[in-house]
Amino acid sequence: MLATRRSTRSAARRSLRPSGRLAAGVGLLTLGLALTGCGPSGSVAQGTEKPPVAASRTPAVMPSLVLPTTAAAFDKPLSLSVANGTLREVSVMGAKHGTPLTGSIDAVKTAWSSDVLPQASAAYQVAVTALDADGAIQQLTGTVTVAAVPASRSLAATLTPFGGTVGVGAPVVLRFTKDVSDRAAVEKLVRVASSVPLRGGFRWVSDSELHFRPESYWPTGTTVEVTLPLAGKAIGADQWGIRDSTVRFQIGQKRVTRVNGAAHTMTLSVADKAVATWPTSLGKPEFQTRTGTYVVLGKQESLQMTSCSAQITCDKKDPNYYDLKVDWDVRLTYSGTFIHSA
Repeated sequence: MLATRRSTRSAARRSLRPSGRLAAGVGLLTLGLALTGCGPSGSVAQGTEKPPVAASRTPAVMPSLVLPTTAAAFDKPLSLSVANGTLREVSVMGAKHGTPLTGSIDAVKTAWSSDVLPQASAAYQVAVTALDADGAIQQLTGTVTVAAVPASRSLAATLTPFGGTVGVGAPVVLRFTKDVSDRAAVEKLVRVASSVPLRGGFRWVSDSELHFRPESYWPTGTTVEVTLPLAGKAIGADQWGIRDSTVRFQIGQKRVTRVNGAAHTMTLSVADKAVATWPTSLGKPEFQTRTGTYVVLGKQESLQMTSCSAQITCDKKDPNYYDLKVDWDVRLTYSGTFIHSA
């Protein structure tokens, strides 16, 4: 066999030797074979077929975003889910206020729940990145509205002083829209901050009015800020805060008037220095002015005072009846306590 192979190669060389062009042609043919490959039957391919084009993939079932069918509850975390897919990212953004509602995806990655309660009466834009059954990314969007707090459950407050400069004895007053069912819950929410460290305390004047006073007078020049973050807070089992409130005010010069009922005198001090003293009366024993600390609520040059408006008597024949024009009136209470000329 070795001899035969050598003989065959020798014969081939002799047959190819007369024409160099033929040898070159065989070399080109060999190159063509290397480039084109073979078809199914082993024949040489012609090189005219185009590579196959990948067909576009459409899942049999696309993921869908599942949102509340009615307004979401204002007193529960906001929840949403995805059907026929898994959650990868969730963004819930306030449509008007632009505040994000933070939350987390559950372990099986099909549901999301907010970490905090949504804002009542607000609308939120939802944007979800989900994966379908084949692992491809799908973008889903939607809108969620949150129910309003019923009037029967809503609770709000007005804070005073409203601002500006006030006296050293001015209390912080919180007046609520209805009687408060859980006083302790409200007191925990109120924050009174002052530029000078102070001690103070709360006192409920009624079920709907709360006062805060410092242990002593506010120091002159002190800045006070009061905040009540009531919105979205449960107050007891049946009330829901609907509005946050903040006030900021300054404490002016110290002016204190002291009345000595036994000595029948009234002394005005400015910055702890007595500047004037007047003789005074606290009225008849049966109508005597109550002792305590008052703040000036307003003043006017003259006022028509009557026993009827003071709820003493409207009977003109009654010896306690009066109807007088009184000068230099300084109001101490809205119920009718004044300092005035006599």
